[in-house]
Amino acid sequence: MKRKDFAERIRVSPSYVTALCNGTIWPGREVARRIRDVTGGDVTADSFLDLGPDDLKARREFATWAAKLRDSLKDRYIGDSTAEIRADRDR
Repeated sequence: MKRKDFAERIRVSPSYVTALCNGTIWPGREVARRIRDVTGGDVTADSFLDLGPDDLKARREFATWAAKLRDSLKDRYIGDSTAEIRADRDR
């Protein structure tokens, strides 16, 4: 999943997702809930609690989840047209 698509799903801007990934901001309660829901619980509010300059736990969890999702989508849509992907996404 592209960062832009993830941002849309959690209802924030792509730059907000970038800041989360970089650890420069923490999500608010509602955004944390949406992240938990979209990631199926793989990334929770607790993932961000220990985030500090020397603690990359939340960033790693988020990056790991995003890579898994990207790979699963790539496997699912190889050879599909963009129109088919959009139609599937909008179902």
